[in-house]
Formats: sequence, C-alpha cells, structure tokens
Amino acid sequence: MYICSISDHVEHLRAILLVLRNNHLITDTYKYMFCVDSAIFLGFVVNKNGVNVESKKIKAIKNGQLHKMWEKLRVSIAYQVFIEDLFLTSLIWLHHSMS
Repeated sequence: MYICSISDHVEHLRAILLVLRNNHLITDTYKYMFCVDSAIFLGFVVNKNGVNVESKKIKAIKNGQLHKMWEKLRVSIAYQVFIEDLFLTSLIWLHHSMS
C-alpha cells in the first residue's frame, strides 16, 4: 500500500493495530518493518522503483551454485531409483525362491 507522507503512514498503521488489538488478534511485530525504503519479500526486493530479484540469487546463479544444487538433486534421484530397483529385484528374487 502506498501512502504519501510518513505521518499518514503512521496514522494508518496505528488504526490497523488498534483494530487488531480491539479484536484480540496478536501480531508478531518482529516480522514487520515500518517506514523503510525497501523490503525483501519472497526473495525479491520491493521498493519505490518496483520489484527486482534479490542480488544474492543473481550471485548464486552466476557463481554456479544453481548447477551444484541440480547436481545434488540428480544424485539424489539416481540413488532413489537405485533403491527402488534393488527393492523390486529383491521382491522378484523372493517370489522365485518361494515358488
């Protein structure tokens, strides 16, 4: 929400917090930032210029950390397939040995 002046902003926040208090609703104030020029939300920087990707994400992609993540995922999937194949092979072997 955009409000022109800081005093209007503070007054709006006061009204919201009073409504919450009057309805016995609790807020975790450590999660909120008031009167700031920009904020990080879901990995994006939100400010008066718009929404941009957080610079840490761009650095991670440029430094190859994304590649490392995909490699770990690939190894994890390969391990899971190996375990599933081993389990199925064991079941087949068990079935043949019992018949």
